[in-house]
Amino acid sequence: MKNELCFRPVNESDGKSLYLFFTSLSEKSKATFQPHPFTREFAKKIANDFSSNLRIRIVAVINDANEIAGYAFLHRLPVLMKDGYFGIAVSDKHQKKGIGSSLLKYLLKYAKKKGVKHILLNVYAHNIKAIAVYQKQGFEIHSPSLLLRKLITLNELIYNRNLLKLISKNKNESNDNQTEHGKPVWMKKDL
Repeated sequence: MKNELCFRPVNESDGKSLYLFFTSLSEKSKATFQPHPFTREFAKKIANDFSSNLRIRIVAVINDANEIAGYAFLHRLPVLMKDGYFGIAVSDKHQKKGIGSSLLKYLLKYAKKKGVKHILLNVYAHNIKAIAVYQKQGFEIHSPSLLLRKLITLNELIYNRNLLKLISKNKNESNDNQTEHGKPVWMKKDL
């Protein structure tokens, strides 16, 4: 069937397609998927990290073109294997087609099968549509402890050493981002 969409875990052959997906994101989309590197090297790292028990990575693929239309990750903290935090992005040209909601549903089912019991995410307060989508999927506004937020940040910094450069670069723009995007809102769902 033409343009059929399938959801599957990332595999070792996805490096190039993930990079093309990253390049398909507008600056606005990248800004809401921060902090995340969008480099060829990071796409390759993601593709080669498909067997990790700490990270779940899912792609939404348009079969006839073998094009990645959406990407989601869920990372677990080594000390809290039943807890995870995630991010999700859909290519700008494929937004508003229900791909994000379907990708999220797939990710939640997959995470539950892998033993994840609680999922966290943060989203900018101005992103009312995303908050509504998450609430429709059962997420609630949540205030994780400062310790948990610091553990999540540390986990990301350990996994991606280049993230510190990205955060430093964005720190210079943080006042503008706070004004433009508002404060991040944390949300949680129990599986």
